[in-house]
Amino acid sequence: MPKKALKTTKTTKTTTKEPKTTKETTKENGTLPITKKQFNGATIDFINYYHRFPFLQGDDVTVNILNEETKELEPKPFRVSRYVKEYHKNEEHMIGEFVGKLISYETISKIIGLKADVIEGVLSGEIKDIDNVDRICIENFFNKDYVATKDNLYNVICQGCKKTCKQKYNVGLIQCNIYEGKVVKEKKATKTKDVKSKK
Repeated sequence: MPKKALKTTKTTKTTTKEPKTTKETTKENGTLPITKKQFNGATIDFINYYHRFPFLQGDDVTVNILNEETKELEPKPFRVSRYVKEYHKNEEHMIGEFVGKLISYETISKIIGLKADVIEGVLSGEIKDIDNVDRICIENFFNKDYVATKDNLYNVICQGCKKTCKQKYNVGLIQCNIYEGKVVKEKKATKTKDVKSKK
């Protein structure tokens, strides 16, 4: 009698997956520890306290989170850069969603000491030239220089200079050998003229 073929069984290799971290689970589920409403509210609190948008590197906003063990709310910091990207795409979009809606021009006016119509004009692009002090106030608040051009980006003393060490428009003290040399020459020229005029 012919021998019966032996049945073969496939062996399957079982592997145990490592448990996912909170970060991986959050990313997979598409959820974040705080909502957009919580983030926006915390941003308003930040603005009222620090008098600017939280757009500097390392800025955090604080949100009260419920502690499951103690059942009490505890303040926790959240890195702003992450939530700007997730909820507002970028800083410019976030400013557009906040100004005139979540925070009025009048409120910003009181915070930085400029007229509301001036702030609105600068942000809309209608006003393209403002006093340097006002320009600094707006740039510090929004972390953006709205009136910057290639002609006004640097200090007036540095305009037209071919050196790469140009000082920004808001730098008051100029430490430059070329500039100091010009000043010395001008002073010498002035003294020479005065001496000649007295003779």
